[in-house]
Amino acid sequence: ILLISFALYLFYFAAMESSKYQGTVGKIAMGIKVTDLNGNRISFGKAFLRYVGRIISGMILYIGYLMAA
Repeated sequence: ILLISFALYLFYFAAMESSKYQGTVGKIAMGIKVTDLNGNRISFGKAFLRYVGRIISGMILYIGYLMAA
């Protein structure tokens, strides 16, 4: 069940951020769009890697988020 829920989260975030909406439901509600450096939509592969990076950052005590802050 854990593996299935992980796969569903991964697909949801990657699909929504690479879709025409350019963000998840929360980002859409806040008016935030996920773009590349040129302001274009990102690909599914880039959205997938963003989510994997989010997981890795969370596994090492959110150090990636602390560095960005």
